[in-house]
Amino acid sequence: MSSVLSVLPFGKPLFPPRLLGYASRVDSEARRAQNEATFRTVNEELKGKAEELGLFGEQDTPYICECGDAGCAEVLTLTRAEYEHVRSHPKRFFVVPGHDGPGEHVVDQNETFSVVEKTGAGGRRVEEQDPRDGGSSGG
Repeated sequence: MSSVLSVLPFGKPLFPPRLLGYASRVDSEARRAQNEATFRTVNEELKGKAEELGLFGEQDTPYICECGDAGCAEVLTLTRAEYEHVRSHPKRFFVVPGHDGPGEHVVDQNETFSVVEKTGAGGRRVEEQDPRDGGSSGG
């Protein structure tokens, strides 16, 4: 079945359906990477506020899941050491276990959270947007 956008008025394909599928997968991967970078920036701001208030010690601090799902609002807790370990790698994010997605793989996991690493174009995108490396946190 062809998309309306992929067919000319006389029924001839404008773009092969496989290319349209590729484009939507790339767009989706880019969108997930952007969502993850946005959540990382929010968590960096949360960390900054916790430091200002003297709450960023060795106790657990709440953060937002950094998965690529823009609708996810799950909260997980990390110690300062755990948070800084994840942040030391610009392509890595912490997510609720099971929230890893395409274009990433789990590099570490415990009962509270998983650490995923972005690969490919998504990995390059989030690395460029790493707020700790002078990347633009916007888009």
